[in-house]
Amino acid sequence: SELRGRIATFLERFSRWRRLAKQSSLSECLEAVLTEAMYADWLRAQPRGAQRAANVTGFLSLAQQFDQFQRQGLFRFLKFIEAQQEADVEPEISAGNTENAVRLMSIHQSKGLEFPVVVLADLAKSFNEQDLRGEIIFDEVFGLCPKVKPPGSGRRYPSLPHWLAQRRQQREMRGEEIRLLYVALTRARDNLILTASLTETKWETSWNQPSPLTTRQIADARSFADWLALWFGHHKPSAQGLTEGEFENLRWRLAGNDALAGIAETAEPKPETEITAPDEGTAKKLQAMLAWNYPFTAATDRKAKSSVTQLRREAEELDDEAESLFPARPLEPPAPKRKAVRGKQKLSASEIGAAHHKFLQHVRLEKIAALAAESERLVREKYLTADEHDALDLDALAAFWDGELGKKIRANLKDVRRELPFTARFSPVELEKITGRKAEVGLDGEFIVVQGVADLVVLLPKEIWLVDFKTDDIGKGDLPGKIKTYTPQLELYAAALHKIFGRKVTNRMLHFLTLRHTEPV
Repeated sequence: SELRGRIATFLERFSRWRRLAKQSSLSECLEAVLTEAMYADWLRAQPRGAQRAANVTGFLSLAQQFDQFQRQGLFRFLKFIEAQQEADVEPEISAGNTENAVRLMSIHQSKGLEFPVVVLADLAKSFNEQDLRGEIIFDEVFGLCPKVKPPGSGRRYPSLPHWLAQRRQQREMRGEEIRLLYVALTRARDNLILTASLTETKWETSWNQPSPLTTRQIADARSFADWLALWFGHHKPSAQGLTEGEFENLRWRLAGNDALAGIAETAEPKPETEITAPDEGTAKKLQAMLAWNYPFTAATDRKAKSSVTQLRREAEELDDEAESLFPARPLEPPAPKRKAVRGKQKLSASEIGAAHHKFLQHVRLEKIAALAAESERLVREKYLTADEHDALDLDALAAFWDGELGKKIRANLKDVRRELPFTARFSPVELEKITGRKAEVGLDGEFIVVQGVADLVVLLPKEIWLVDFKTDDIGKGDLPGKIKTYTPQLELYAAALHKIFGRKVTNRMLHFLTLRHTEPV
């Protein structure tokens, strides 16, 4: 009884989540699932829980970015994720638990944080003053400050406002940079490691020569390392390669190339190991290991999971390849594009097709006589946008439902399933018979998981009817080629439904809305 209660609760939630997925955005549905299932709380109780929960938060952020797209499906979402990866776009994810971990961050991101060990790298890198070298400087005190070009001369030199603005902004920049250095230095709790690449001249003149601190020296610094050199010079470090000292509660040690070289010279060299030829048995064993091949290479070239659309594209590519090698007829110019139904082309062809599929999915079949009213209802209930509504070819839709096939479907309303998702298992040989793609050698006993969504299925007690709607904008001359292209897809649908429901698919129909033509397959 306890297990039955849990299952009933899950099924009720799952049904509600599915309805929510159809009526709201992807991110809203995900938020509801995560909240009701308390998945994030469960993650935090697991090893590395904070980081894992942060990863889920980042995934949800990507879903929120994806919400702006309309026809939201898993295939498009995965393509969106791939595009993010190709563009090297990483979402901002909180670091979670940082114990026993190395974190890379900018100085700005480190504000307010503290770490046992902090490493500041490349401190000799010059400050970025590119904006101060421009032909024109915009300054809040001196205004628009250009350089001057005398008549007859190709050279420009700073005007007085340009020089004053450059000098003022440089000092402001130094103030900001020294504040950043203070933030960086004070992030360390126990150990602070500072690294900088210096020339010998810079080392001798700046780091090993005692000098008093002046405002001019601080303002003239070109890098963080210049300020550190002033500090060490002021505290008079010796000229040795390894220097140690104390200042208030700070103990510091200065290590240069000489110190590192000295450590390397004192290390005892390891004796070279004499290489001898292996005996005959060892040689054969090594040869066998080097000549070994993975016995399931064929499986690495074939995806274990695919979609009906992908398999159909592969079959289409095979047909295109054969056509290019052995053309059955001369190439013909493409059919001219037809005008939009209402004279307005606000949507692309794929978006218009998506609008028709959404209409066919959500229209109330008992209200087929009033398609215009149904389309208005779908706009009000946010299933369709106004542009999608305007792109609908209601006459073509009415022609289908008023036709012989449409009337037969309407006579079995309780058995109709629309946008029916399925997952089925196929052997490579079965897929070869349907798609024409030759099964790879060495895949005996293997199988491929195929997923898809059937547009319209009538699940009768002893048989199944299958209808696939196509919105391609084609002419009658293109019909045979399109039928040949989509036939493997429909056969895959039929084979999957037969496997799942154990009933034969007796009627398999392709319906082309533009031509108002139904083709049995």
